[in-house]
Amino acid sequence: MITRLFKTSALFFLIGLFSNETFAQKTVGRLALGLEAGYDIHSGPLEKGGLNIGGNFRYFPTSKAALVISVRNYAVSFLNAPTENAFVNTTISLGGEKHFNFNKFSPYLGLEAGLQFSAASSFLMRLPSNSAYVNNSAKYIFVPKAGLFYQLTNHLNLVGEAVLINTFSPGDLAPLYDKNNDNLAPLLSKTNYLLSLGLVFKFNE
Repeated sequence: MITRLFKTSALFFLIGLFSNETFAQKTVGRLALGLEAGYDIHSGPLEKGGLNIGGNFRYFPTSKAALVISVRNYAVSFLNAPTENAFVNTTISLGGEKHFNFNKFSPYLGLEAGLQFSAASSFLMRLPSNSAYVNNSAKYIFVPKAGLFYQLTNHLNLVGEAVLINTFSPGDLAPLYDKNNDNLAPLLSKTNYLLSLGLVFKFNE
């Protein structure tokens, strides 16, 4: 069974590799569903990165542009408690991408904006003495990104992406690192980097 699956996957890869149709020819007017996973990096000195997962819908009005709806999920833990996630963040954002097509390759630049929802997943973070963590959590996001598509078949693409999530709240003038009410620890940083790899499936026109 495993051997047959490997042979089938290899066959699809070879078909895509030697196909004459380019990324641009198989993109215009199509919807695409993407699933990605990777690693997140935080700018806070006491924060530790972890796994991130995400999904998105794209629509290509032209071969060089895409409209995007993205959902991402990533966790934050602290270096003094690396085995327990302190927060789990979920983002929902809308935006666009500019694609630069080269045969089967399509590097792109993108920009998204949306909302972030944070939940304290650690018992310690939910204590009243740590209420500043929740009260100061950012709710709006601004997301520049860059990535690369590689066409495996007419429907399936491999994608790698680097995302910078900037979070903020209206009227929030506090420094990136502040102290909570009991002067125990710094607040969450407001800049996070997500690196991911995934697959994008394009539906028929």
